[in-house]
Amino acid sequence: MGTSDYQDEGVPLIRVADLDFNGQLILKNPVFISISKWEDLNRSAVYPEDVVVAKTGATIGKSGIVPAHFEKGL
Repeated sequence: MGTSDYQDEGVPLIRVADLDFNGQLILKNPVFISISKWEDLNRSAVYPEDVVVAKTGATIGKSGIVPAHFEKGL
């Protein structure tokens, strides 16, 4: 998946850039993907109140909680 899959609406995509080292999810510039792309990649689906954590590289440990208003995300 790449930036060509991004859209203005659809299923929210949480990126490492949307996380910080204080456990906050910061959605200043949200990105979305299509429902069909989400279905292809739903093994990585997130749902309201899930905790997401970056697990590799210089961003390891960045984290946040999926907002309650998300129906689903990736």
